[in-house]
Amino acid sequence: MVRILVLYLLMEGSLSGYDVKQVLSRSFVRFWFPVEDASIYSALKTLAGNGLATASKQGRAIKYRITKRGAEELAALTDGAWESANNQLANAALAVSGDLPTPVLKDGLARRLDALRQRLAELESLRRGALSPLLARREEVLLSAEIGWLETELETLR
Repeated sequence: MVRILVLYLLMEGSLSGYDVKQVLSRSFVRFWFPVEDASIYSALKTLAGNGLATASKQGRAIKYRITKRGAEELAALTDGAWESANNQLANAALAVSGDLPTPVLKDGLARRLDALRQRLAELESLRRGALSPLLARREEVLLSAEIGWLETELETLR
């Protein structure tokens, strides 16, 4: 999730770790993505080390800029996040979806819908072995709610 968010922010231009931290610290962002400061700096160093971003010293700050490989990685991570059972990854995909063409967004949402339907079917088969009936019921309600939401959103995009 942190990788998606940081790469997305770097698409806007050259940013320091402090700049990224300032954006991710805003209350409306932190509500959805409670990212620790250390994770931001670690992600930036890893991205630069893997050639997904460049790092250059500008005064006292190190500025990071996304590379072509980084943009490709962002697209691949976002693409994979739609089908992830990890809701934070799915939320990250939604957060960066504003720049997606409508057909690509529809495809991502449809794939998310299919993945959730499969997870709901899997939950039904595992219900008897659940650690707690409350846990299974909560997951069923959450999955059903998101499935309903996705169906509505896909209908509005038609």
